[in-house]
Amino acid sequence: KFLDIGIAAGPMSQVEIAIGDTRGNRIVLPHATWMAFVEKRADIQQLVRSSTPSPLMIQDLVIELVKIRDVDNVKLSLCDKCVYMKPSTILFMLKLEQCVEHAFLFMSIYKYCKR
Repeated sequence: KFLDIGIAAGPMSQVEIAIGDTRGNRIVLPHATWMAFVEKRADIQQLVRSSTPSPLMIQDLVIELVKIRDVDNVKLSLCDKCVYMKPSTILFMLKLEQCVEHAFLFMSIYKYCKR
């Protein structure tokens, strides 16, 4: 699994936060969705620890706890794409809040300096 922060080049460059895996599955979160994801930390922690979880919707991002071969996995869905990960991985991602924010701010400043 990976969490990637970068600048998407194009007519309107923007900083992207991508979550993906080595099999090519990837979802790109807008910064506002990432911030809402982090703000819902307690709800996400409750979801992955629940014995009867309900899907959690954060803006357009849907977070579900699903069983694959009798093992709990977290499914992140955004638009028509999804990524699966272990509950421990999703909890670890929440610990990266400060790192992601630092990189996002750095990339945002860099993007404007290159115009």
